[in-house]
Amino acid sequence: MTNLPVLIVLLGTDNLGESLSSLVSAANLFTAGGSQTSDLLYIGPENNQVLLTAASFGISRLFHLPINIVEIMQKSFLPTLENFLKSKPFRAIFFSNMPLPLEISAHMGAALQTQLITAVDTITVNDGITTVTRKILAGNARQVFNLKDQPVILTINMACFSAPEAFSATHFLETIPIANDLSEERIKVISSTVIQQFVALEHSRVIVAGGRGLLSNPNPTPAGIPAGEIEQWKYEQGFNLLKNLAEKLNGSVGVSRALVDAGYAPYELQIGQTGKTVAPEVYIACGISGALQHTMGMRHSKLVIAINKDARAPIFEVAHVGVIGDLYKILPEWVKLRK
Repeated sequence: MTNLPVLIVLLGTDNLGESLSSLVSAANLFTAGGSQTSDLLYIGPENNQVLLTAASFGISRLFHLPINIVEIMQKSFLPTLENFLKSKPFRAIFFSNMPLPLEISAHMGAALQTQLITAVDTITVNDGITTVTRKILAGNARQVFNLKDQPVILTINMACFSAPEAFSATHFLETIPIANDLSEERIKVISSTVIQQFVALEHSRVIVAGGRGLLSNPNPTPAGIPAGEIEQWKYEQGFNLLKNLAEKLNGSVGVSRALVDAGYAPYELQIGQTGKTVAPEVYIACGISGALQHTMGMRHSKLVIAINKDARAPIFEVAHVGVIGDLYKILPEWVKLRK
């Protein structure tokens, strides 16, 4: 069992470069000291960059299930994926811990009757024993799994695994197409809209987050905006500042609970004890007071930069770098420096 290959599953809906890099890094740690090889199953439209990146990381075989993004969202390929995984034994199967791969990994865990461990953030091998861990209870406890020889499915917290070194030797990558026997469509796509894409908060290495301070917009309100929509306009102006900085830093945008409760921001962006727990390399808190509910969700960040006009704001107690000032003056200058 220990000599069986491991399999990385990459979906066309993933952030391909970021996901593949982190998944390969996790797989390399899993196979450290062993003779296992790493294979890649790419589910999505043809993409030469995936082929080149897989070869550069030393992937042994690339299995390709050629389907389009709509078919991925419909999950019509699940029977094909199940049959493929049943036909080829693997020591471990890696998915990213994103919503769709997470859902698919649960389907496969049930279909294969295989142990599933989600949100893995560390992998170590000592004396032949592979140990994986993950945070639970809002980061207040850590769950430890010592894996034996039975197969396992893991979903990987991408922010916790740095990019692996490129494979220096000349490497031949065997590419194997997989025929897809599409099942009946369960979802009908009526229309689609392209929106700004960010790395999921849980996996982002840089997060720019905003709080109630976004509503303290000093700029004059344009004429014609109804009184009841002025606060929404202020929020949108502030959010655009966060987004501009996040784009320059290749990061993502988050918000505090106050903005979600007020109806300005969607829950998917909420960071905190009742939102998402994050641990990026850099966390930039803009106009966030620093209530315990919020800091519980970001306290494991490696570097916290706080920007707030209130010198007594609790956020400065957990910040490594504190800037006392108006975010509406500081963020535009920061963006200019990144150009």
